[in-house]
Amino acid sequence: TGRSLGLLPASDKKKCHKVVVGGDNGVVTCFRIKKGEAIEEYATSNLDYPVKRLFVGGPAEKRDRIFYTSAQTIRGVNKKGKEFFRFNTDGTEMLKGLHIEDTRIWTTGEYMYNYYVDTKDAGYYMSPDRINDLLMVPVLNQVDLNPVMGCQDRHVRVLDVNKLKFEAPVEGGVTSLCRFSSKQMSDILSKQGEREVLYGTDNGFVGQLHCDAKSVRQGWVIANVRGLGSISVLTSHDLAKS
Repeated sequence: TGRSLGLLPASDKKKCHKVVVGGDNGVVTCFRIKKGEAIEEYATSNLDYPVKRLFVGGPAEKRDRIFYTSAQTIRGVNKKGKEFFRFNTDGTEMLKGLHIEDTRIWTTGEYMYNYYVDTKDAGYYMSPDRINDLLMVPVLNQVDLNPVMGCQDRHVRVLDVNKLKFEAPVEGGVTSLCRFSSKQMSDILSKQGEREVLYGTDNGFVGQLHCDAKSVRQGWVIANVRGLGSISVLTSHDLAKS
């Protein structure tokens, strides 16, 4: 799925990006496209469990480190595929959500959200229903990241570290979350202290949420009038640069 797929920044004169993908066999494969063909750069060793989430992170100026989950363990490899990080969370649930910034780690399993600093437990939250997706967004201020969770009970929940701050009802079980991608609009909203989050549901709806320090409010909604099925992965991009 799109949750185990990542794009590394271009590092050569040809500005060629590399794609990394996690498989059901626990292998992370990196490849590039040359003359229309996929050429494998490296592949990690097989693991006993599938890669449920892959995250491309690292220093802000060069985000070329790959982190991924397998069962209850988080691993990190560099752009050449060499492992430099491994952290066993000692949880009981398979990790499905992951975000890493500096020494901070946010994870979600089926029902549990956990927050770690320097691989030490710094907080947790038990969701009333299954957590299907995790997105980190600076909602309560312009700096600190807040966990935004899409849950099966038709709610999007926003946490302040590990305390429930907001919950917004939507049209179906939330299967995917993403930030609205438009630099011009994002700059305008940021000045107003607002962020836009998009969500997809298991009954095929796509919707918008307006998030700020005071509330989470419903925006537009695209109904699934043709009954096309559920939304598995959602992303946003400003194709027209407008």
